[in-house]
Amino acid sequence: MTRLPCRSIEFNQGASLMLAVGFAGTKQGLSRKQRSAVESILRRLCAKNGSLVCHAGDSIGADFDFHALCRIVGREKIRLVVHPPAKEHQRAFVEADEVREPQEYAGRVRGLVGETLVVIACPRQQRGEGRGGTWGVIKFANAKGRRVFIVRPDGSCVLRVLQRRI
Repeated sequence: MTRLPCRSIEFNQGASLMLAVGFAGTKQGLSRKQRSAVESILRRLCAKNGSLVCHAGDSIGADFDFHALCRIVGREKIRLVVHPPAKEHQRAFVEADEVREPQEYAGRVRGLVGETLVVIACPRQQRGEGRGGTWGVIKFANAKGRRVFIVRPDGSCVLRVLQRRI
């Protein structure tokens, strides 16, 4: 019998497999074109997998926008898990199906990436800059072998799949 790591899969009440998807974005929120592209990705993932469990940060800005898109696509199709920031003034306080313990940024990123197989990342810049922020999440997710949809501000999307480093 093949044993799958529990953090990689989640089950709904009907015991069918749900794809775990993470989200990372900026405090500035999503551009109009990013919102359109992310909604399209969510709809395609739901069509392919039936339902999703989405993990997001519960911060103001893009996390709030992502929550709204999840609810537009459908509450019955997407279960939302939030990983809130430790600083309450940065929280969006969205309605979620599950709320993790508040953590500092690095802990939230480790948890979000660790519990998902796919990450949707919406950076503010067209190209990677520095080691932190959304591009830092992209690099960390790549290092952990996750599939990463990078949705740039102009709405263009790249699927990045790298082999996990051992």
